[in-house]
Amino acid sequence: MNHKMTEASEEREDETVRHEARLSLAGMTVFRLTDMNTSVLSLQGAVQFHLERIELPDFLLEQQEECYRALRDDAQLALAQGGPSRCSLYAGSLGLTYIAAPLRPCEAESSLIVVGPFLRQLPDKITAEGGAIDRTNAIVLNKLMQNMKIMSSSQIQTVANLLYRLDAIEHAPLHVVEAPGSAAASGGGARRASRLHEPDDNQVELIGLRYRIQKKLSHAVASGHKAEAQRIIERSRHLFDFSERFPGQPVRALKNTSIVNNTLLRIAAEKGGVPSLYLHLTSEYFAIRIESADKIAVLELLNRQMLDEYCDLVQTHSTARYSPTVQTAVQHLAVYYNKPLQLRRLADACEVHPSHLSRIFKRETGLTLTEFQHRLRLNEAKFLLKTEVCSIDDIAWQVGFEDASYFSRVFKKQEGISPTEFRNSETNKKGEP
Repeated sequence: MNHKMTEASEEREDETVRHEARLSLAGMTVFRLTDMNTSVLSLQGAVQFHLERIELPDFLLEQQEECYRALRDDAQLALAQGGPSRCSLYAGSLGLTYIAAPLRPCEAESSLIVVGPFLRQLPDKITAEGGAIDRTNAIVLNKLMQNMKIMSSSQIQTVANLLYRLDAIEHAPLHVVEAPGSAAASGGGARRASRLHEPDDNQVELIGLRYRIQKKLSHAVASGHKAEAQRIIERSRHLFDFSERFPGQPVRALKNTSIVNNTLLRIAAEKGGVPSLYLHLTSEYFAIRIESADKIAVLELLNRQMLDEYCDLVQTHSTARYSPTVQTAVQHLAVYYNKPLQLRRLADACEVHPSHLSRIFKRETGLTLTEFQHRLRLNEAKFLLKTEVCSIDDIAWQVGFEDASYFSRVFKKQEGISPTEFRNSETNKKGEP
């Protein structure tokens, strides 16, 4: 019964995260296309998403809330009448205008997306005469209106058309087609164009959504659920675009994001029970590849590979399914993989008899202690072959093999190719995007 309740709770949480991600995707799309303040509101009045291009002074916030209420009331009326949905246009007493449309992603309750304020005509100069507004506020308002968009009827209709069909928006796959030798192919041209500056990335709502999605992603990776992790990434990629922090440097921005992703995925895999040695090798490998990357296409590929690799680590090397005794043995071997295997000392560390340790280790892992140690050594050797220029003999010695010929035989038996062939194949891969 408790298990069913937990599944139902997780399902509701998944639905909530998907709902919020869709709302933010809709809001960000409109914000970037219109370059105007964009809000998503529940029909009860809660702000679910908000991005600003123009910051309104405090004395205008009350009037904005009145506009929001009028637009919510009109949306609720249309909903109650059961007719087709519609867009709503509302102008306050000062001429500040807002346009709104209902939004209902993921079969969740209706929300309202609101764009504005903007102006419909060039305003007259506002004065403090009549006592409706004081002199200081009049000066602030006149300056604000000078920077506000003036929208024609056709422009307003275009925005309405966009909002009306916003329910159907999805995160579309995007493939950049580059001409050989073009500036774009080397990371220049349009790729260096600065993104829209979003001064409110630190908003509590957006940060909270990002962390909830990261939590779901971490859980998927820690469980080795690669397909689910990939779905989460595809649904929420737009939420983690921090290119505005490095204007005109898209490679540097993506490189920083990739470094963060490497850390988050390593921590998730650690929670999934992956031994520290595997985590270290994988993390170091990708850290080196990220730092040496000089193209967006290479970094995007590395991010996909990282997600796959860490999920694979959990699927193949997690100790979570092992008994505490075998977990202790695995962790010990992972630390002292390049030292001679001393069964008695290892059994003492596990607080069991040596023969019992050998028996349960083979039963649970499918490998003898020696075979498992060889696997650890060869994984370290593969990392060194990928990243270091030292000789095969030196690598054999570093990972614990005193005889380089024996190392080569063990390597070829497990990998199907010699250490030299493996190094050459990895060198060739570095030239690929």
